[in-house]
Amino acid sequence: MGDQSEAEQDNGVEASAGKKRDRTLIEFPYTDIARGADLTQTLAQSGGKVWIEQAQLAVAMDMSVSGGTFRGRLSAARMFGFIETEGGKVRLSDLGILLLEESSTRSALAEAFLRVPLYRAMFDSYNGFALPP
Repeated sequence: MGDQSEAEQDNGVEASAGKKRDRTLIEFPYTDIARGADLTQTLAQSGGKVWIEQAQLAVAMDMSVSGGTFRGRLSAARMFGFIETEGGKVRLSDLGILLLEESSTRSALAEAFLRVPLYRAMFDSYNGFALPP
C-alpha cells in the first residue's frame, strides 16, 4: 500500500498498472483544423451552401461514408464551425464560406480554433502568459 497516493488510500482505490485514465468531458476534434478545412474546400466544390447528402461528400473525398477517417473529418469540420449537419445532410456554414475567401482565411481559422471548447479553455488559461517550453 506504500505505492498508493493518499487520495487513493482514502477512497479505498487500489493503484494498478492497467487503471483506465479519466476521459475529459470537454469536446474536441480527433483530427486537426487543416483536415477540417480540406473537407470544407471539397464541400464548396460539391454543394456549397446547398444541403447535400453526406454520402455525396464522402464520394467526392474518395472515402467511405461509414469510414472512421471521413467521420472524424466531418466531426472536426462541424466542431470548428465550418459546416452544418442535419439528418445525414451537410452544407457550408457562414464561417466555412469565410474560410474559403482568401481575405478572411486567417480570421476564420482563429475563430474556428476558439469554437472548440478544449482549445478555448487552453487559450484562456495561457492568455497573457508565456507558453511553457
